Amino acid sequence: MAEDRLYLIDTFAFIFRAYFANPRLKNGAAYTFTRLVLQLLEKHKPTHLACVFDTPGPTFRHELYPEYKAN
Repeated sequence: MAEDRLYLIDTFAFIFRAYFANPRLKNGAAYTFTRLVLQLLEKHKPTHLACVFDTPGPTFRHELYPEYKAN
């Protein structure tokens, strides 16, 4: 029996990458993001998948490390 495999996708990072991969396409980010996720599913065959997002404001990580995502 195969082990359960959970994949977490950093959605903002994927969409950012997807947008700049096809900046001339009107729906390039959505198309490329979907294609990247489908490729991941085909190649790695996870049993579970979650797309995660950053919170809009500071988190405990900013308190622990003020330079966290300070770009």
